[in-house]
Amino acid sequence: MNLMKKLMAMVMAAALSAIGSIDATADTNPKQEFRAAWFTPINGGWPISGNRGNTTALKNEIINMLNKVKSAGLNAVCVHVRPMADRLYNTNSYTHNGTKYVVYEPVSQYASGTRGTPCSLDLLQTWIEEGHKRGIEVHAWVNPLRWCTPSGAQSKGYNPYSTSLDASIKDWMITAYQYATDSNGKKYVANTKFVFNPASGKTQARLKAVCAVLTGAYDIDGIVFDDYFYPDGIAEDSSADDWSDYQSYKNSGGTMSIGDWRRDNVNKLMEMSYNIIHDIKPYVRFGIAPAGAAYNGVKESDGLPALYGHTYEGLVCKASDWQYGTIYADPIAWIRSKHVDYLAPQLYWTNSHSTNAYGPMIDWYSIAAKKFGRHIFGALSITFIEKANNSTSYDEIIRQVNQTRATTRDNAPGEMFYSSRSMFGPTCSGLDSYVKQKVYQYPASVPAMTWYNAPDLGKVTNVKLSGTTLSWTAKSNSRYIVYAVPLGTNAVQAASTDHNGLRAEYIVDITYSNSATIPSGKTSGYWHGVAALDRYGNEWAMGATSNMPPSETVKAATLTAPAAGAKVSIGYTFKWNDPASANSFDLQISKDKTFASGVSTYNVKTTSCYVDLTTLSTSSTYYWRVISHKDAYIDGTSEVRSFYIPAPETLTAVTLTSPANGARAATSQTYIWNDPMGVNSYEFQISTDKNFGSNVTKYTTTATSHTIDMTALNPNVNYYWRVISRKKGYLDGYSEIRTIYNPGPEQLTPVTLLSPAIGEQATTDNVTFVWTDDMATDSYTLQICGNTDFGTGTKEYNTDAKSYTVNTSGLNYSTPYYWRVINHRNGYYKDGISAVRTFITKEEPSCVKPRLDWPEDGATLYDDIVFVCSDNNDDKAVLEIATDLNFSNIVFSGSTGWYKEYPCLQYTVPAEVLGENGTFYWRVRVSTAGLKDAVSDVRKLIMGNGVNPDYGNYSPRREMVEYPTVTPYNGNNTTQMTLTNLWIRNASNNNPGLSETLSRGMVARADKNGDQGGKDVVYVSARSAQSSSASSSLIRFDAATGQQLATLNLTFDGSYVTSFVPTNDVLIDGGKQVLVHNMPLANGTLTIGVVNLANSRVTTLFSQKSAVRVDHIDVYGTVSNSGTYYVLTANGTTATRWKVTNGSVSKQTMTIGNIGAAGRVKFVNGPNRFYVDGTACVPTLYDWGNSTAKATLSNSGAANVCGGFTIFNHDGISYAVVATHSSDQGSKWTICSGIDFTSSGSLSQHWVVPNSGMGTTAHSSGDFSMPVCVLQRDSYEDGVHTLSNTASADNTTIYVYSSGNGIAAYSMTRRIVTGVEDISTDNDDADDESTEYYNLQGIRVHQPLAPGIYIRRQGNTVTKVTR
Repeated sequence: MNLMKKLMAMVMAAALSAIGSIDATADTNPKQEFRAAWFTPINGGWPISGNRGNTTALKNEIINMLNKVKSAGLNAVCVHVRPMADRLYNTNSYTHNGTKYVVYEPVSQYASGTRGTPCSLDLLQTWIEEGHKRGIEVHAWVNPLRWCTPSGAQSKGYNPYSTSLDASIKDWMITAYQYATDSNGKKYVANTKFVFNPASGKTQARLKAVCAVLTGAYDIDGIVFDDYFYPDGIAEDSSADDWSDYQSYKNSGGTMSIGDWRRDNVNKLMEMSYNIIHDIKPYVRFGIAPAGAAYNGVKESDGLPALYGHTYEGLVCKASDWQYGTIYADPIAWIRSKHVDYLAPQLYWTNSHSTNAYGPMIDWYSIAAKKFGRHIFGALSITFIEKANNSTSYDEIIRQVNQTRATTRDNAPGEMFYSSRSMFGPTCSGLDSYVKQKVYQYPASVPAMTWYNAPDLGKVTNVKLSGTTLSWTAKSNSRYIVYAVPLGTNAVQAASTDHNGLRAEYIVDITYSNSATIPSGKTSGYWHGVAALDRYGNEWAMGATSNMPPSETVKAATLTAPAAGAKVSIGYTFKWNDPASANSFDLQISKDKTFASGVSTYNVKTTSCYVDLTTLSTSSTYYWRVISHKDAYIDGTSEVRSFYIPAPETLTAVTLTSPANGARAATSQTYIWNDPMGVNSYEFQISTDKNFGSNVTKYTTTATSHTIDMTALNPNVNYYWRVISRKKGYLDGYSEIRTIYNPGPEQLTPVTLLSPAIGEQATTDNVTFVWTDDMATDSYTLQICGNTDFGTGTKEYNTDAKSYTVNTSGLNYSTPYYWRVINHRNGYYKDGISAVRTFITKEEPSCVKPRLDWPEDGATLYDDIVFVCSDNNDDKAVLEIATDLNFSNIVFSGSTGWYKEYPCLQYTVPAEVLGENGTFYWRVRVSTAGLKDAVSDVRKLIMGNGVNPDYGNYSPRREMVEYPTVTPYNGNNTTQMTLTNLWIRNASNNNPGLSETLSRGMVARADKNGDQGGKDVVYVSARSAQSSSASSSLIRFDAATGQQLATLNLTFDGSYVTSFVPTNDVLIDGGKQVLVHNMPLANGTLTIGVVNLANSRVTTLFSQKSAVRVDHIDVYGTVSNSGTYYVLTANGTTATRWKVTNGSVSKQTMTIGNIGAAGRVKFVNGPNRFYVDGTACVPTLYDWGNSTAKATLSNSGAANVCGGFTIFNHDGISYAVVATHSSDQGSKWTICSGIDFTSSGSLSQHWVVPNSGMGTTAHSSGDFSMPVCVLQRDSYEDGVHTLSNTASADNTTIYVYSSGNGIAAYSMTRRIVTGVEDISTDNDDADDESTEYYNLQGIRVHQPLAPGIYIRRQGNTVTKVTR
């Protein structure tokens, strides 16, 4: 980079010398200068306290400040983003080279108003976006080690903050007391400084993460550290907090004193920070703002003068180096090791200071900057103007700026004003406009970091001005410096002598965008330049608008050929030499020696140019010259030479070779000639006029032959032909004239078509077409088309044989097509076209029609049905069962349940699917890719008495969904479960006066000795309104078919309490009694009554006060005035249990986790364990008396929907059904297995039903009206609460209900899985009571068995048998 700058300086000096009118001295105004303001919240600056947490106000404050920065002529801001180990930025992680860096620090109170509370506006990102819009650099200001400085004497471990992030690091800190003296002269501890321990690996990792995130996650221009290192006042003995760290260092062989050790720790932190910043983005500047005086670390080899006693402008420095031995900072070590890009020493004194005058101190630092090749920017304190905000104070600041510029030894001055509140407010203002007027009249770019090898960004291109908008082609990761220069000043005259590019007075903008707004007064009469300004600060080659004036004349070209006065040919290459490396040349030719008129100009980029002179006059003298062009130069003009163009010659005519004179023409006739001149440009002419005066057809060619279609000409006519040769600069050459006779074409006799015969249908895709031909034909074209005009869509096949085989697979099956043959013969012949025939493509191939084997047509069955058909190895087989022959009402469709046992397929359908009675029709549909589907015959099937149930005014339907067969949680590989939808229907079609949306409970009950008319019944509780006077009913459905039965309209005895509402839930106790209860509010009375199913009368058996609202209960035992039973309810954080013994009631409560409202409860294995569910929780398991939950069904699909939940046992495995919800499909329920009643998280989620959701009425989290229940007919007497009973039902029906939407039933059955392969012949005589049969799908079936293969289990013996 330094070499590049030297070369550019040499070139610029030479250019200045050539102009002669420019004084090559230093620029009057600095071209590069760091002009920054510090923005911090610590001293009441930005952001002002009233804006904190207000994102709109915060953003507006940033924009307002940046506008003031721009107006003052500044080019950078240093923004405090980490004042106290906190964040005024939002992104806290960044990954670099596979390592993820995370800053575990709270959001600053200065951003959100409260430490640790997020701020939705990313303040740093806003500074960057808005700053870059204005061409302003943004440096992130970081306090690397400061944590807090509380008042008074505080001990290590003290934490003034309330965040967990602060609590986790409080023990990392080292401390030191800060003392003061009271009015009586007594010394006391004013505060305690807490800083991160520089020796700690945790500190190093934290600071490295801060630097990595700020550099990587944000488009910052720099990071600058404040001067908080070790706390001043820290001891150097065993009382110091870092003494044990120092002793560890000494014990490991360290020899440094504790002071050198501490400075070495700080130095390593600075080196680490520098390395991570530049490893991520090499162009991001790393700066440190140390205390003002820094001399104790100077070495003799540094060659620096003493700071103490250094003079400037008669001022003497008497400053002492406080930081070296107090906070253990050695800034000279940092620039000596080049682990910093700039120092900003805090020279917070005026020139009138007795010991620390600004002038000599900034002069001394400039010497250090020159010595070590790094920048020094003076940090100026302007807070003193708050006491006297006037021009006298301002002039001291102006003097310091001028001293900084005058003392610079690297042309890189810089000033950083502390702080913004004294320049832009809120404390005082006025200095900003003063510095703009006095020292910052012209913009400046930030000094370039020339010590880095920055890539050349090249010249800016396509610079264009439109109105006041200047635009150009953008470059990657670049800024731009924009100039406006009067047209009377060229680039050399405007050039800077200190830096690349033009002088500061011509700068109009510095921008991160590829466009700029030019001041209206600097558009007309100006040219404009733009140079790329890379992120290092280097300025590259400038591009300019087209009106940029040149700077000097380019050296003229030297003419070489032709020689003066030379005779030239009709095409000539003019040549010259170029001594100036011009960009392009204009070759000019004219008859006028002065080139005043008649000038032909040819622009080229090479030193030669071929010119076609045939357009110029012959027998004439012309003049030529070359004008050289070069960017930013005045054109150079060569000498003038003459040349002579002689009169043209006539070309030698070509010799005609074929056809011979008077020949008979072929259909396609080729005419040939020889050319002794090789001119390669000819005009072939043919005409009926021997003089070629009329009827002439002309063809231009570069070949020595030409072919024409003679059939396009008149037949039986003599034609004349000749060839004219042409060449520029010559007169045309004419050949002899020959004649040729054009006889006209002869018609060919069409071929005779043989096969296929008319209307014949093909049997394969490959069809051979055959014809005969009596002519000497050369070739044939077979045409096939869907219509007789052989237009669009015609397929053509060319052959020289009298047959052709076509693959017709691309044509439609069983479709008539037309075909014909065209015969061709070379020469003067017309094609023959045959007659047209039809043929029919082959039939579409289809699957083999399945053969139905079982059940036989008209068979009557009473149990699960095994359907058997032939196995033809199709891709897919679908079993369809309908209630009508037309299959318009299909009640079952299955494709995944087949079991293949070649040559048969078997599919078992549980009897519950079709119901106890009814007449059905079944068939099998098969499909295979590439084949047409095939459908079997239809067979009739009778279930029971064959009479279809009377469903009233509703028609049953089923989900056409095959739910997967699953292995339960913790089940073995021989036990699997299947789920089948039995029916699904609307919830109600005839419930006048009842509100389904107030339906809260549901229970299924098996018929008991005919008390339900021989039907299993599902009861749904309902009421007419949300009031104590509402009427209440139980809506009833046939559990087997879904048919709605007569509604029970309930009446209550005089003891039943109906408030808040009379009924909310319905349930069954251990004695199979149907129970209902009211819903009391807090401190109301819970009433439970038994429903008389014969007369709908409710008799009160339980009535007790409840401290909490009761939505749902569960009962363990039989509700009666004799014996013992338990009642359970829950709401909020309270569970309540009543024990009733012979009518005597005792009440207990316990605290549980908050469940919200509408709690549902379920006893588990007795009265001392229970599940609870509510609006604020998923199903949770408790032991009575223990407030700590034993288990939660957190991965059951539950979403805090209290609307439905039940638990049951099936074939020795525990299950749960939980109401869930789909936002786009309505109500759903999740079925899980493996509920673990002793620990959390042990279950498998199996099915979600219905597959497409139920209904359209919205149900959501916290819904009350999605109950679920089960019916286990085979083990009814055990009850649904006996979950530990391993002998529980192997057939369970699950019912789900969604108020206002629907109700559905699902059958869950066990299937057996076996690895038995050997097949034996079944001997049914060997069967006994323990014998069970299963089909090959693992589903149990009952005798009589259909013919087929089965699995037989007798005790622990399993075999595969044929029947």
